[in-house]
Amino acid sequence: MNLFLMLGIMKPSHLLRKIHKWIGLIIGIQILLWFVSGLVMTWFDIDTVHGDHLLKEQKHAQLANLSQSLSEYPDKDETILYAQSISLMEKPYLLVKSTKNATQQQSLFDPRSKAIISPLPESMVKNIVQSQLAQDSNITSIQLLTELPGEVRGRPAPIWQVQLDDEDNSRIYVSPVSGQILAKRTDTWRLFDFMWMLHIMDYDERSDFNHPLLIISTLLALFVAISGIWLLFYTIKLRKKKTTQ
Repeated sequence: MNLFLMLGIMKPSHLLRKIHKWIGLIIGIQILLWFVSGLVMTWFDIDTVHGDHLLKEQKHAQLANLSQSLSEYPDKDETILYAQSISLMEKPYLLVKSTKNATQQQSLFDPRSKAIISPLPESMVKNIVQSQLAQDSNITSIQLLTELPGEVRGRPAPIWQVQLDDEDNSRIYVSPVSGQILAKRTDTWRLFDFMWMLHIMDYDERSDFNHPLLIISTLLALFVAISGIWLLFYTIKLRKKKTTQ
């Protein structure tokens, strides 16, 4: 018998039960993943996930006279768009955004040596990270990455990767231009990020929670929940009706 003919002569309750069952089988695994991933993500303290425990609070040094320091900027051919004072190893530096030959660029200016020091060398990056570590962790390797791993997706390349020897396989990522720490990554963060991927069903960038796959899956899960509640009350009502006959 034709499937559509069978569905046409089937009672609405039986049809809904079959649809509920098959959609439940399809979406059930994802519903389980939502529960598991949500449980794991709520298990961890968010500050630990962000790696805030790796670094200690820094004392910020400010330039006494930003305009005076900026006037000593060595490259007079650049058109300065803006400048800001930043602190590294408790010393003030000037981060300058400028344009030269129609190209925008950033550079780090040391007001003491009157020199542009970016891109930063490995030795300075090591000292910057070492000065901020909150625990007795040793730096095992430093490398300048031009191809970025997924754990720092969205960050500009190149970037310095500093590997620590702690139990959580911690890595600290530093800008070669500003010397500022751009990201802190640990195995705890990687587990959280994996669960976040499962939760929002974005298996590529892990950032989009408005995509069609998630919306359709959510609607299907909602249908399974609502139809299941209706079928439960329908079955209870049907059994009561049979017992009174």
